Amino acid sequence: MLLCFFFDGAKIIIVHAYEKKSQKMPPGEKQKALKAKTDYIKRNNGGTYYD
Repeated sequence: MLLCFFFDGAKIIIVHAYEKKSQKMPPGEKQKALKAKTDYIKRNNGGTYYD
C-alpha cells in the first residue's frame, strides 16, 4: 500500500509504502507517513528538498 499526498497542485508525494497483509492498517504505519509528510513540508519550506 502506498501512502501519499498532493503537494503544490500537481505533485504527488509518496511518503510511505508497506505490504498490506490484512484489512486494517498496522499500528505505526500512519504515524510514519505523517512524520515523512511533515518532514517533507519543512524541508520544502526551508529550501532543502530534492525533486
